[in-house]
Amino acid sequence: MGARMRSGINFAKVVTILAIIFGVSLGLCGLTVTLADRVPSVLALAPIAMTLMIFSLGGFVVVGLVWVVMYLTGGGKAQGPEVQKLFEDDERDKR
Repeated sequence: MGARMRSGINFAKVVTILAIIFGVSLGLCGLTVTLADRVPSVLALAPIAMTLMIFSLGGFVVVGLVWVVMYLTGGGKAQGPEVQKLFEDDERDKR
């Protein structure tokens, strides 16, 4: 199950997306604090930014734990180099 799950999850992409969301929400919090004196309506963005930040941080924790568990259970061990078939043999025989 671990190898099947590992092949279905691209941890690098998930971490990248979570990092982008965290960075955007952090910038949104900074923008909210900076503009709060001049434009009071910007304060409405604060709960959205904090929610995004909390969820992305929680996502980092969950993905990190899954990554460690997968490594410890052997799901993340490198396999030997394998030949990847682009076409099945029966497709080649049809020509």
